[in-house]
Amino acid sequence: MNIAIIEDSGQELSLLERCLQSYLSSRQVYRVIDTYTSGEAFLENWPSKSYDLVFLDILMEGISGIEVARKIRETDSECLLIFISSSKEYALQGFEVRAFDYLLKPLNPDRMRAVLEKAFQEISEER
Repeated sequence: MNIAIIEDSGQELSLLERCLQSYLSSRQVYRVIDTYTSGEAFLENWPSKSYDLVFLDILMEGISGIEVARKIRETDSECLLIFISSSKEYALQGFEVRAFDYLLKPLNPDRMRAVLEKAFQEISEER
């Protein structure tokens, strides 16, 4: 399973990566987690590298998470997109790019686990 995290805050990125590693290890899921600190850095590798799941911070310096999601959707309709933001105000924009879910910062471990359960069920059914 290929997962990308696009988050400009090093602290938030590390927390999210640790949560993912812990959850996936407990489920014995083979994974590759790539991390990016900007939308531009992610897009330099896109679409040569495909992902099953992408976590996108919405508010970043430079290109926003919403814009990155639009670029992803130009070539990939299957990838699950989960937005992470400190603000609820962008949640409706997620529908425009068929976001799978929307997590609020600070991340709640129980909510994160529930979203991951749902996401991995969806990915398993697609395969």
